[in-house]
Amino acid sequence: MEENWRKALTVLGAAPSFDLACIGTSIHGLGAFTFEGLACLACADVVYYYPPSTTHYEIMKLINNNLINLHDTLYVRGTAFEAAYDSIVNDVIGTLKSGRKIAYAVQGSPAFHCGTAVRLHRLAKQHGFSSILVSGVSSFELLSAELSEHYDITSIQIYSVSRVVEATVAIDTRAPCLLFDLGRYALPAVRETASTFLGAKISVLAERLRATYPPSHEILLMHVTKNGSCCSIRTNPTDIEKALTHLNAGLTMFLPALRTP
Repeated sequence: MEENWRKALTVLGAAPSFDLACIGTSIHGLGAFTFEGLACLACADVVYYYPPSTTHYEIMKLINNNLINLHDTLYVRGTAFEAAYDSIVNDVIGTLKSGRKIAYAVQGSPAFHCGTAVRLHRLAKQHGFSSILVSGVSSFELLSAELSEHYDITSIQIYSVSRVVEATVAIDTRAPCLLFDLGRYALPAVRETASTFLGAKISVLAERLRATYPPSHEILLMHVTKNGSCCSIRTNPTDIEKALTHLNAGLTMFLPALRTP
């Protein structure tokens, strides 16, 4: 195993230099790690990780055995969102101050709808540590690849559900739209299932969509399955509330452009 890592580092030219590396891991399986990401994971003294499955966790342990499973420690189901994120940031920064090199591994790209990674990256630099963001295959690439076969997404909009509901951004119906972070907006706590969506919040979102699009406008509810494939359920503004209660809490909503005569 060590010899394999030496070969990988030879390909890269040198071992990556960092105090903190926020690393994106593939969101749709274990086959799309970058060389840079693997090298950072292998070189770290401690790896913080959100394993989506037991298999992911065991394979990550083969890369680096000094692994902290955040699902078992600081990101426990039912924890309040902000409290969980604050605990993670405090723990990682504390470990960083102890002199250990840290890899903070998230699914997707760390700068793409992953506020904790960006927060850690900036905070580490404020404390005088070197920090890097290592991109991964994010949900944006996965969804774009899935959608491009049937839709024109060259002018796509990307919004947080919360921002749309708060009306701090306005959807342009002439262009396709991706709405992320539904779970963060509508779940009562960390890692809950879609069956626990807060009904009042879903209703507010549904009303916003009904005020923006015609009742029969197509909406795709997209989520990544455990085997790494992408699944889509079709609905519309009229039926959106019913459809949302039976799906993955981590889903993304895609709304095609509104066709004009």
